[in-house]
Amino acid sequence: MPYLDRDGLRLSYRDTGSGSPLVLQHGLGGDAAQPVGVAPPNVRLITLECRGHGESDIGAPRDLSFATFTQDLRVLLDHLDIERAIVGGISMGAGLALRLAYDQPDSVVGLVLVRPAWSDRPNPPNLAPLLEVARYLRDFGPAEGKRRYQTASKLLAVTHHESLSAAQSLLGQFDRPLASARAPVLERMVADAPLPLSADWSRLRMPALILATRGDPLHPFSMARQLASALPKSRLTEIAGKDSGLEAHARMIVAAIGEFARRGIPRSETRRGSEYLSDRNKKR
Repeated sequence: MPYLDRDGLRLSYRDTGSGSPLVLQHGLGGDAAQPVGVAPPNVRLITLECRGHGESDIGAPRDLSFATFTQDLRVLLDHLDIERAIVGGISMGAGLALRLAYDQPDSVVGLVLVRPAWSDRPNPPNLAPLLEVARYLRDFGPAEGKRRYQTASKLLAVTHHESLSAAQSLLGQFDRPLASARAPVLERMVADAPLPLSADWSRLRMPALILATRGDPLHPFSMARQLASALPKSRLTEIAGKDSGLEAHARMIVAAIGEFARRGIPRSETRRGSEYLSDRNKKR
């Protein structure tokens, strides 16, 4: 994958396909491969691997925040000459998309939040298990930490009881490349929030699609409902959870984003002056 130089750090990114630009960000502990599996066809898919994810450098722990990740993404979009696009993400990526839309609402023509886990409060209770994972990584390292975590963690047991896929996601944090070195990413991001408590939600007037599942303790449906009530032009759609089957889960996300993109969202618009037309305009 190509790299973006950001103040001496190498940040990897994906820019593939052609058509309308779709910026789709991965979740906490994920990488660029995650959005690929849920992106609709016939789009130009852009994903930045955030600091401490995938092949990107981690940098200073103090810079691990939604604000910094958003600035990194904006630099990438400027580098690619993309002025306006549909912007979305999965879990942490949804929070990043929300922050970009809040900071630069004119650059986001459509907002896609898939299984959101944050809103405007740091340390959301649903993400407490990730802080415990970070502690085990710090204290024992990946292999021994995973072994101890599996046998001793009550939070993992509760999560497993509610959702096998959510429990597997927690265990997968131990298997990431450089897992111990990247433990601060978990700690710092959970302790942060995409928007401040004083946020003016009326700024976010672009169409917004929120995709959520029931029975996922890390991404509670109540969080999606909260965001849907706060965003002026949102649509909340329930999709099958991962426990129902990964293929069905991904298929529903692909279909929902594809439909959202076709219903009046720009076909393409960059600083190079590409025209964009909604389906409604094309029929005129």
